[in-house]
Amino acid sequence: MDLLLKEEDMANESYEDAIAGLSKLLSEKADLGSVAAAKIKQITAELEAASSKGFDPVERIKTGFAHFRTEKYEKNPDLYGALAKGQSPKFMVFACSDSRVCPSHILNFQPGEAFVIRNIANMVPPYDKTKYSGVGAAIEYAVLHLKVENIVVIGHSCCGGIKGLMSIPDDGSTASDFIENWVKICSAAKSTVKMAESKPGLRKPVFTKVEQLRPGTGGHTLTVKVVSAKMVLQKGRADGPQGRQMKIAECLVGDETGLIIFTARNDQVDLMQEGTTVILRNAKIDMFKGSMRLAVDKWGRVEVTEPADFTVKEDNNLSLIEYELVNVVEE
Repeated sequence: MDLLLKEEDMANESYEDAIAGLSKLLSEKADLGSVAAAKIKQITAELEAASSKGFDPVERIKTGFAHFRTEKYEKNPDLYGALAKGQSPKFMVFACSDSRVCPSHILNFQPGEAFVIRNIANMVPPYDKTKYSGVGAAIEYAVLHLKVENIVVIGHSCCGGIKGLMSIPDDGSTASDFIENWVKICSAAKSTVKMAESKPGLRKPVFTKVEQLRPGTGGHTLTVKVVSAKMVLQKGRADGPQGRQMKIAECLVGDETGLIIFTARNDQVDLMQEGTTVILRNAKIDMFKGSMRLAVDKWGRVEVTEPADFTVKEDNNLSLIEYELVNVVEE
């Protein structure tokens, strides 16, 4: 009996609502068994057949409003009663007219929460009393009369308006009466994007292996594991005047080719924990008593990264090699 009543109710619903109702029925009546499953299969087939007969726009509007009335309006009389007396939205939202990106669906706005302004490519034109008065009036009303507290601009990918903007020829010619003239509002942004596209991409760093390090060199980027870390200097207190504190640690780091001492300073010290894998960017070689030390100054960076899968070659410590310092006579 319940199943027959459900079937009659679904006749007045949209296809999507009917399918949702069937899913709910299955979850509520887990013990219906094979007879119910067969009946539901039959109903689903009938719904699919009905939906393939053609789209009736008037019927779609009618069923959509009927759903709103029964599922939203009649179930929330207090909300809609209050909204009938006035609105006090917290948000003013600029969104694209694109049918795929409805702000109320994307952000789950309820009636009365957002004052929405939609146009091609979610444009916010510059202030001009004689142009763009439609958008200007909406902004003025929301800010001065509704006192909205938050302004949101929603962009989205695959926007036809932005595609049109980027496709306007350099001579400014247009193929339509309104679209290009509207999206030209963002011509300055288009120029910025075009300039960025024309710039050469950032050069990818070339990673150096420990065994390749040489005295007096710099600009190295390495991925190393921290084998050990020893604090050799600590002055001041973190909670002292202006929070000034000096810390220096000697850290033995390495990769599959060898080891070297890295001199960590201040904030770097906290990153150099034993067993951690770090990337040293723009590192340089300092000489200390004739041996090499690796360091990263203000022009470089120390980054903790994912654990490396290599085994450190601990029998090749470059910091144990002493170099004789000699004066080179220029000819």
